[in-house]
Amino acid sequence: MQNFGGVIIEKIKPLDLQFGGLTTIENEIIFPEGCYKYLPDFEEQTSLYFESNTCVAQSADNAMETDMTERVVSEKISIENLQWLKWENYFKNGKINFNDRALAIASGTDPEAGNSLARVYQTAKEQGLASENIWPWDWRERDAKINNKKNFWNGGVLPVAVEEQMTEFKKRFDIVAEWVEIKDWKEAEKRGALQTCVWAWKKRGDKYYNPYPGKYNHAVQETSIDLLEVFDTYQPKIKQLESEADFYGWALKFNVFEKRHLEIMDKPKIENNSLVFCAEGAGEFGLYLDGNIIVDDLVKVLAVWFMRTPDREVPKKKTITLAQWNLFSKIDLKGRTITK
Repeated sequence: MQNFGGVIIEKIKPLDLQFGGLTTIENEIIFPEGCYKYLPDFEEQTSLYFESNTCVAQSADNAMETDMTERVVSEKISIENLQWLKWENYFKNGKINFNDRALAIASGTDPEAGNSLARVYQTAKEQGLASENIWPWDWRERDAKINNKKNFWNGGVLPVAVEEQMTEFKKRFDIVAEWVEIKDWKEAEKRGALQTCVWAWKKRGDKYYNPYPGKYNHAVQETSIDLLEVFDTYQPKIKQLESEADFYGWALKFNVFEKRHLEIMDKPKIENNSLVFCAEGAGEFGLYLDGNIIVDDLVKVLAVWFMRTPDREVPKKKTITLAQWNLFSKIDLKGRTITK
């Protein structure tokens, strides 16, 4: 684990979801021409009197706001949920606007050390998100008796109304994220909004660079790897880096789906003779054949999968969620139904 202030870099766990590999997320293209027109309004992380070190929460919110605004504009949100979002004041200038302070506090952000990307994501997923309007903070407030660190952090406690709104949001929407290696950012950018890390901020000419390769102290929303640009919580809001080497080598890709999208679930399409991995629960493996998943001794299952794969053919694999796994009937290698 690394911490140089603002962001805590943790190792990616072996079973974390990864774009293009171990993932359960359906990756439709939603930003064919980039995400710029869906970016939220700029919101800073530094007041007139103190530095909040909330870059992880704020850049995560920025990414989720970007993804969800596209879904609103593209009419992918049901009328019922859209009306609820409007009633609860989740919009600012026609775009989704989440409460950065609420997410920072709920996720246990350290006022001095910041937080990790994974912890903030898990908090958003498990607790939901509040609107900025329900508990606003004015960074430009000139009265130091109001605009101060103690008031901002509020003793690490969220108002009841904020918690209730977050809980209701969670009932209606599901937040999913997966890790993306930098070599895949260009494709991932089309399918979600990305959050990554940099070193803030060293400038050379009109571009920014990392003077300490391998070290990172700030989280941002990545907007274009081709342009080497990010959306930041310090002005200027759009910054261009010198090279890919100035980025952390991984990013979290965020998507926000309606729960309705998940509850009305069809069986995922799986090709015959695919090795299936359930990425949740006990992490089971099986072999998909003719509508069933064969679950048996793993060595034997792998041997059958290997022997059934023709030479020169890429072995077929599929990662699914526990809910999707449960949609399929299970049999053993002798064809006997497994009822557990």
